[in-house]
Amino acid sequence: MKIETYVEWLMPGAFFPEESNRKINTRDLVELEVPKDVYAFTFYDIKTVKATDEEGEEHEIKTTENKSPRHIIGEVYTHDQIVAMGDEFRILASNISQYETKSGVKTHLGNWQPLLEDDVVHSKEELKFGKAIFYKS
Repeated sequence: MKIETYVEWLMPGAFFPEESNRKINTRDLVELEVPKDVYAFTFYDIKTVKATDEEGEEHEIKTTENKSPRHIIGEVYTHDQIVAMGDEFRILASNISQYETKSGVKTHLGNWQPLLEDDVVHSKEELKFGKAIFYKS
């Protein structure tokens, strides 16, 4: 059995997030270098087990385990704070009101994400940033 740890980076996309996955050695945020075009990330493990089928052929069976909460880089705004931002944010306020947390996160890239129950929010100052991986700027 082999267990490897990965990070899934989330970057703004046209309609859905762009995703990129990378094998890492640790989930320690102090050691993690976040690409500057990433607004959120999750950690997960891939467990690989060797198995033999009825014909004696060896196969690898891979499963995903230990998925972390979503880590978002930005600032939390409550529904009331978003409403107070004015009429141009009314659709965002309406959308945010649909979530249990009644809060949204304005990411360090400027896009908005709903704050889900298990999400962890980090300020930009808490993390170390590296080169962009999707938007090569």
